[in-house]
Amino acid sequence: EQQKLVAGAPLYNPNVAVHIVQKKQFVDGGKHELTLYPAVAQVNGKFTQHYGTALSYTYHLHENLGLQITPQYNWSASESAFNLELVNKVRQQGQPATTLLLNWVATGGVEVTPLYGKFAFYQGILGQFSLVLTGGAGIGQTQHMLKPPPNGVTYGDTGRRFVGQVGAGLRLQLGNRFT
Repeated sequence: EQQKLVAGAPLYNPNVAVHIVQKKQFVDGGKHELTLYPAVAQVNGKFTQHYGTALSYTYHLHENLGLQITPQYNWSASESAFNLELVNKVRQQGQPATTLLLNWVATGGVEVTPLYGKFAFYQGILGQFSLVLTGGAGIGQTQHMLKPPPNGVTYGDTGRRFVGQVGAGLRLQLGNRFT
């Protein structure tokens, strides 16, 4: 029996899997994106610990390039347990540049999407993904602990400082509705 061909692939053969190249449901170019980060935690802080909330606005110039503005407010900025132990036990602490506490920060930068694709998830659910890299610069308000606990904590304002930001993430859309 003669096999029928669809786009160069033989059908009715159990040993052949046909993969379809499908257009994205929507393109990112020219779109606006608003992202809420309800909990942002500092990673690997030796002398300080920060927890906050951020909001990011991105305007996608093209499919793979966007401009980004991200304000962040740290609702908890404190000395780490290690630094407090140094202060209380041996009256020493980290260098002032490494023990600055960041109250808020605002950055502007770029978002690049160098890789995107799709995959099948269970039966009939199409997943689309993209690798996202970000980088930017901005300004942040800082303070430094002057008097340690337990007799009351006192902080001193150290002014605004230049900050840099780098990040990576994975954007994932499952089916037509969940991102």
